[in-house]
This record gives sequence, C-alpha cells and structure tokens, in this order.
Amino acid sequence: MFRQTTFSNSYEDKMLKKKITKKKTYASILNEYSLKRNNFNPHHMSPNQFIKKLETRMKLYYTSCNKV
Repeated sequence: MFRQTTFSNSYEDKMLKKKITKKKTYASILNEYSLKRNNFNPHHMSPNQFIKKLETRMKLYYTSCNKV
C-alpha cells in the first residue's frame, strides 16, 4: 500500500532529478547557441580592440618621450 522510502530509493530519486536537471540545462544551452549561431557575418570586420588600445598606449608613450 505505502511506498517505503529507503536510502537507496531516495538516492536514486536525487540522482534521477540531477540527471533531468542536467539534460534541461544542456538543452537550454543548445537552444540559446542555435539562436545566436546565425548572427556571425564573415564579411564584416570585427573591431580589433587590442590593436586600438595598443595604438593609444604607444601614442601616449611616444608623446611623453618627445616632451622630455
């Protein structure tokens, strides 16, 4: 009549819930990735922020060297 919960049953239930949660998380990540995957356009140049910051630092450095 009554289902008696033992340690092994509760452990199996927790592991099953954990597995279901992981599957849902994985599915949501894949769904988000599939939505964003098509946003890439190889014909447009991406902004090269590293080079821009490096150029700014170099300009500041050389202007400070010229002042001395």
